[in-house]
Order: sequence, then structure tokens, then C-alpha cells
Amino acid sequence: MQRLVAELREQQAEAARLDEAILKNLEELGVWSVVARSVHTPRFRTPL
Repeated sequence: MQRLVAELREQQAEAARLDEAILKNLEELGVWSVVARSVHTPRFRTPL
């Protein structure tokens, strides 16, 4: 069970990193505004 929890946490951390990279790319393309990101970013930083 501990191994599964550790794996889940690793996957969630990777997902958060990927989400941030996607948001950065969208911002660079002008698709995602800084205001929208500030509203949605806390969702990606929520700890387990």
C-alpha cells in the first residue's frame, strides 16, 4: 500500500509539472492569459 501511495504522489507531481509546462506554452502562444492562470494555478499546487 505504501508503494502505491508513493507512486501516486510521484504521478501527481509529474502531472503538476506537465500542467505548468502546458500553461506556460499556452501563455507564450497568447491563448492563456496571466489572469486566468492566477485563478487556476492553485489547483495544480494542492498537496495530497
